[in-house]
Amino acid sequence: MEQFSTLIMGDILDTTFDSEFDKIENLTWYPWVGEKYRNGTRRVLIIGDSHYAVENGIFSQECYDDFMSTKMTTRGIVECHFNNETWNFYRNLEGTFPDSDNLWSKIAFYNFIQRPMKQSNAVPEEQDYLVAWRCFADLIKVLKPTDCIFIGVRSETCCGYSWQKMGVECVIKDMPILINRTHPRKASIVLSDDYSLDLYFIRHTSQYYSPDQWYEFLKQQLPEAMEWLNRK
Repeated sequence: MEQFSTLIMGDILDTTFDSEFDKIENLTWYPWVGEKYRNGTRRVLIIGDSHYAVENGIFSQECYDDFMSTKMTTRGIVECHFNNETWNFYRNLEGTFPDSDNLWSKIAFYNFIQRPMKQSNAVPEEQDYLVAWRCFADLIKVLKPTDCIFIGVRSETCCGYSWQKMGVECVIKDMPILINRTHPRKASIVLSDDYSLDLYFIRHTSQYYSPDQWYEFLKQQLPEAMEWLNRK
């Protein structure tokens, strides 16, 4: 994974936020930040779910130790995707932005849960979500996104409670539409007098996911962000 950082550091990855990431308590892995994110028309942060320390569906201690040995894990996995060692998660995510030929240069991306899961079907515990929301709150102070898209509606777990504990106003609601058997969710948070943020939770892209339908949903909800991401 160290080879990965050397390979693309001067290409489409922006590492200039890393010193600030180092100050975030319990942030296990550096987020991916595209080189155009900082000065983009919109700053779009996409939040995945978890890393899974499994091989052929079985827990791998070697994989777990590898994941925990470096802050570059998330970036390394994105690099694997670039090199065609890919997964439905990434293929379908890219399919949601069909007109973009440089998506990864424009977005910031990281996985929400800050420890590797030990089974393919493992569900994070409540404490995982409490840690994750605290990390997210600190992370957005650094990245200052304009738009946030969570991949997976279960990431909403403990959202309202966590923001309440941090003294932040948060309103969460299920949206009155059904896509791929999933009601998208929306949370709105007010962080200061001049900074508020809407969080959209969509179906996880790994299975039973129709990129074209979620493209239409996001295009309606986040027209400026989608215009920027899908721009050639």
